Amino acid sequence: MNRFVSTAGKWHSASFNTWVLRAAFVLLLVLLLPLSVRAAEGSGQGESSGQGDGTGQKEKAGQLMFVHGTVVHEQEGKSKPARRGASVFQGDRLVTASASSVQLRFTDGGTLAVKPNSEITISEYTFTDNADASFQKTDIVRGGLRSITGAIGHRKPENVSFRTPVATIGIRGTIIRLLHFTEGTTDLPSGTRSGSYLMVEQGAAAATTTGTRVIRAGQALAMYSPDTPPEAFPADAAIFNTAPGGPGPDAPPGNGEQGEPRRGPANPVPGLGVGENHLQNPEVQEQQLKKEEEGDLDFVEAACREEGFISCADKEAKELAELQCRNEGFASCSAKEFHLLTEAACRAEGYTSCSAKEFHLLTEAACRAEGYTSCQAKEAFLLAESACQAEGYTSCQAKEESSAEETICQSAGYASCAEKELAEQIDSRCTLLGYDSCARILSGGENPIGSVTQKGLLFAGTAGSVLSFDGAETQWESFTDTSGEVVPVLVGANLDSGLRLQRRMLNTSVANQMHLVQVHPDTNSKTYLGVWPESEFLYLDRDTMISQGSPLGSLVYAASDSVLDDAFELESLMSSAAIGGFYEFVLAADTSGVQPVMNGLKLYDMRISLDTMDMLLRSEVFFEGTDSDTMHLMNHTGVSVGDFTASGMDLSGFYYSESSPEIGASGYFVGGFSGDGSVVDGMFGVVYGEIPTLSLSGEVGVALMGMDSSFTSPGQPGPSQYFGLAGFNNASGLNYDIKSVGCLIPCDIAGAESIETSLSLGSDVMAIRLTSQGIQSPPSSYTLPDGSDVFWGIWQEADYDIDDLDPSLVHITKADIGPLPYMFTAQAPILNDIHDLQTLTGSPSVNFQLAAGGDIYDAMGSPVMTLDSSSSLELDFTSSYMSIYLDFGTDGALEANSLPLPDINGFNGISLTTVSIPPALSGGFISGRFAGTEAEGAMLMIETLGIDGKGVAVFER
Repeated sequence: MNRFVSTAGKWHSASFNTWVLRAAFVLLLVLLLPLSVRAAEGSGQGESSGQGDGTGQKEKAGQLMFVHGTVVHEQEGKSKPARRGASVFQGDRLVTASASSVQLRFTDGGTLAVKPNSEITISEYTFTDNADASFQKTDIVRGGLRSITGAIGHRKPENVSFRTPVATIGIRGTIIRLLHFTEGTTDLPSGTRSGSYLMVEQGAAAATTTGTRVIRAGQALAMYSPDTPPEAFPADAAIFNTAPGGPGPDAPPGNGEQGEPRRGPANPVPGLGVGENHLQNPEVQEQQLKKEEEGDLDFVEAACREEGFISCADKEAKELAELQCRNEGFASCSAKEFHLLTEAACRAEGYTSCSAKEFHLLTEAACRAEGYTSCQAKEAFLLAESACQAEGYTSCQAKEESSAEETICQSAGYASCAEKELAEQIDSRCTLLGYDSCARILSGGENPIGSVTQKGLLFAGTAGSVLSFDGAETQWESFTDTSGEVVPVLVGANLDSGLRLQRRMLNTSVANQMHLVQVHPDTNSKTYLGVWPESEFLYLDRDTMISQGSPLGSLVYAASDSVLDDAFELESLMSSAAIGGFYEFVLAADTSGVQPVMNGLKLYDMRISLDTMDMLLRSEVFFEGTDSDTMHLMNHTGVSVGDFTASGMDLSGFYYSESSPEIGASGYFVGGFSGDGSVVDGMFGVVYGEIPTLSLSGEVGVALMGMDSSFTSPGQPGPSQYFGLAGFNNASGLNYDIKSVGCLIPCDIAGAESIETSLSLGSDVMAIRLTSQGIQSPPSSYTLPDGSDVFWGIWQEADYDIDDLDPSLVHITKADIGPLPYMFTAQAPILNDIHDLQTLTGSPSVNFQLAAGGDIYDAMGSPVMTLDSSSSLELDFTSSYMSIYLDFGTDGALEANSLPLPDINGFNGISLTTVSIPPALSGGFISGRFAGTEAEGAMLMIETLGIDGKGVAVFER
């Protein structure tokens, strides 16, 4: 009990003078506290320790404000029991036992509460007026702490840090809890790993191991190793609560063995120096501690209450609050409160601040001075003007005037004044072109090809470019020819590009019309062909009727009254109508009769065929001149129906004269198919050809008729189509497909005029034509059960000629081929898949036995060996294999067993092995094809080794 307030008797026994002296001493102590702090701050010196910077002084880091239980304070290598009020310096170490704790207040106002079983070191501490030179660094070896940031952290947060054995913690002006548990410690909560744990109560903090992670209030991290990044951890985990066995690092002080700490502000004031906080002055603190030890604290508290404060802590808090208000720029906290109330009133009026309110009122006054009712009215006016200007008007008033003019133009029947002006200009131009009105140009007679779509009508210009437009957009007029027939004539058309082609003047003279109509003999579909000389048409912009000059030259056109344009439908129609694998189109009409073309070269023949095996179109075009010059264009690689309808067919080939060919002729064909949707009856289009070495180029309109093997064109016999094999003498032993055999009707196979085949030599694929000389030996034949014939024979080198149709690849000569065994049939099997054969026979296996043939020829074409009737071919659908057995009697035998089933077209390059070893026979190869509408037979082309022989055979099912 303080002796100044012990009992009433003692108080009355004290003399009045003694009381006055003591009161004066307390008052002097209170008045001298701020001066003492400022003096200490000005001198920059702390407690004396006998060490430091050479002046014998060492800066004081803080003071122990609370000690509970057993706490060791190690200073300069010496350990002693921690005592309340003891000074703490840089380098000091604090160690708490179980159920023990200690609280430290730093000179910058920050606090540090250490929990039981902990060990920390104040590794670095400097606090000056210079924020950049102030540092606080604390190492925690084990245990835990709670830190409240002081002035250093508020001024320069990056200068405050904590280190644990696994991580470094940086603060951002904050309150944190930091724990570290070593392996095997008894304080480690069950289920928790050893390592460091950080939780932020206020502000933010950053933890760094192999990486850095920042968290804010209400978040926590766990750092298990310096080699792993920080991980998120529950902030409400039990590990951050007070540990059993004693008060936690942030527990309120109790009646510890050295008393309670002084109350003070929980947080330092940002920007507060040592001299601004009289409670931070070391000398005053030492005097105060002495008074506390002598029992005078109650007297000091009484003096604080006499000044009107509840307590000295209340006085200190209010003085700090006033200082904080002044640091924030206010004259006092009352001034701050008035400012906040004023700002709240301004915000209640809808302003973000009173400054915003003042600016708004000034702005509104300026808008009214400009003649607007408000700034909002001004803004609306300016926006309206901007919108009018964006529409191309100088102002909204100009827009109103223009709208009035537009109303007048619309009342006159025009959509706008611009349309009226353009119509007047266009009418003027049409008059200059020789027409009484533009309506005369843009209207005409009935369209005879109204069903035409897409490429129904085609034009070709001087450069070979093709212009197309819909038949529905064409303009026609009619004239009567010399026979009295009324003929429609094309006089105008709109192009997709916004341009128009217009016949300048309709001349009813047949000669000047340059117009042909070709009628298909079977379907009566009509194809229109014609030429426009350059002087007889206009090239106009159809929106303005402005002439585009004459960049096209003369125009050639072709059209049909019925157009097919679906590629899949076309393929289906042509494939189903084809016989022998081909669907042919032959020349029906062209424009050579109405004007010279190609600088003297005229079209005399053109053929296009669709190979239904690969669904590719191929074309041949022949031109001839007055000097026996001919140009031959051919597409030998083929183009799909879809590609042709989209962009046409490229042509390449030779230019031939009487003496020698000259490489370099090229061109293309663009057109469409005609038909009624159930049959393809023809083609129409424009052919462009060019021979650069002769400076020849031009266009021809053409019409082609669709044909199959039963169609006979007027004035010429139809072709016959065959399918088969030709045996070439080459090291690979492979045999090649016969694409077609053409002959006259009635067809004399011995006089077959040509065989087309594809050769494969390495990576090259070569197209050639073999033309017979008609002197070869009569071929052999065999009739299958369905009535179709299989023909075979041999051509010696003198029996045929060869044309190389692909000049870009290696040239083929008769010496490369030698004697040529061949076989073909007029009927290809109607099978879609090899398993269709199983369906036809109704059996899991199919056997073919030798029916005819079987002769093997030597290199000179003489027969040297004959197959025996026991030769056979077996297809086993159960095991998906086939076996071939060829018996040569006493000369030996060949077999090919357990081979995978072939594809539908046949089997090429199958190796034959010997089952006996005769002197002249060692092995061979075999190729084959099915024959007949239902695969009644199989054709085999055989090559034997050892005697260099080839032969053919027919096997019947």
